[in-house]
Amino acid sequence: MAQSTTDGIVIPMPLPVPHTPEIPDPPTAAQPAYAGRKVAIYWDFTNVIVSRYGAVHGKDSWQTAAKTGTPAERKARYRAARLDIQAVVSVFAGARIVVHRAYSDWSSPWSSGYATPIQRHAIDAIQVFPVAGAKNGADMRLTIDAVEDLHAHGEITDVVVVSGDSDFMPLVQHCRRQSRFFTVIGSRGHTSRQLAAVADHTIFYDDLAPVALCDTPGVDQRNGGAA
Repeated sequence: MAQSTTDGIVIPMPLPVPHTPEIPDPPTAAQPAYAGRKVAIYWDFTNVIVSRYGAVHGKDSWQTAAKTGTPAERKARYRAARLDIQAVVSVFAGARIVVHRAYSDWSSPWSSGYATPIQRHAIDAIQVFPVAGAKNGADMRLTIDAVEDLHAHGEITDVVVVSGDSDFMPLVQHCRRQSRFFTVIGSRGHTSRQLAAVADHTIFYDDLAPVALCDTPGVDQRNGGAA
């Protein structure tokens, strides 16, 4: 584009500078508040329940959870390992939560018991039916939904996955290609090292809701916490 002056000299006009939307810096340890950010949160709920139970009662304890002790003792163990959803949601105070979903078999007793906090925090409970002999399909459904949400909601700056499963590595890679930041929230010792290494930010649930000492009958003390 050019503009002519009165003396016939042609002066080139500057080209317009294309607008590039600003992507905020990733949250840091000094400023983890996510204030002003647009966040999509996805819970691999069954994974989180199992991981929390293992963190409280010992690794692989979930395998015998339904068979060990009396009904009262089993109930006490479940209660000691109950998730504090508010502790996770409070991390994102000041952020705009654009999408908030949790994936599980909500007909199971260990998931259905969270109906009240799920409703209180306006979390969309996605039913994932168990398939005999097959791997839990929640991670696949979650990943597909997250990819679709990133395309449908261009304002999302951060994807948060509450899980320790290494199967979410492809989602991390997709977020990077889309210039979105990825946060993983999982239990210490039950979160994939590979996933934590590639995430922009890793938060351990144990730091948000520490394991408290417990004197409930049938609940053992291990690793400085209730089991």
